[in-house]
Amino acid sequence: MLACNDADLAGQIRQDKIDVLIDLAMHMAQNRLLMFARKPAPVQAAWLAYPAELVWNAMDYRITDRFMDPEGRDAPFYAEESICLPDCWSCYDPLSDIPPAAPRAVGPICFGSINNPCKVNEPLLRLWSRVLHSP
Repeated sequence: MLACNDADLAGQIRQDKIDVLIDLAMHMAQNRLLMFARKPAPVQAAWLAYPAELVWNAMDYRITDRFMDPEGRDAPFYAEESICLPDCWSCYDPLSDIPPAAPRAVGPICFGSINNPCKVNEPLLRLWSRVLHSP
């Protein structure tokens, strides 16, 4: 279904009578914002990809938690209704079948970041350097 355009995908969702459609990509690459803008499902929600307010009338709900949105905070600030999960906005299940790396006694620290490369810039690299060089 990824090969079809937004209008065709919205039409297929209407034809399939999808009741609830949840966007997991929002502004990330290859998103379907224009398809969601067509409001193909009666209930549309955003989850995981964008934790802040959307201010977009195509979405009815945003899925959040009590840490990102303390109680009583959403009414005047969000266009969407917030659905607050009881414990955590996202779930993480570590890869338990992979043994942990052995600790290194000496040598430099190897630092990794799983991020969109456009977020890695000179000020961020300087900050990471200060953090890693701090006692």
